[in-house]
Order: sequence, then C-alpha cells, then structure tokens
Amino acid sequence: MKPNWKDAPEWANYLAKDGGIFGEWYWYEYEPLWNFTWGYFYRNEGKSGKVTHHKKKGILEKRPF
Repeated sequence: MKPNWKDAPEWANYLAKDGGIFGEWYWYEYEPLWNFTWGYFYRNEGKSGKVTHHKKKGILEKRPF
C-alpha cells in the first residue's frame, strides 16, 4: 500500500518506490536519481528514509502542496 503524505517526515519532498524485487518505498528530501541498470532510486543529496515495501515498480511522486 502506498504511504500517505500525512505520515511523511517534515523534511520529505519526494516519495519513491523502487522497481526491484522488494519494491521498497523511501522518502527523499531532494529528487532522487534513477539507476536504470538495477531499477531503483538513489539519493543524490539530502536526507532519505525507508518507508515500507510494495510490489509495483519505479514510482516517483513529489509532495503535494
């Protein structure tokens, strides 16, 4: 299940889900980069934190205002 933005840390501006076998969700302070070879997002700078896991692949969402 997709995490709800109301549960996001104050610093989180992006929510991304990896496309790997576990499809884990992460919060990111800055827009993450996508690794095409391995199918996951990774932190370019700032904070990041794991949320949970889900089965859909490669999702990136910016914090709604």
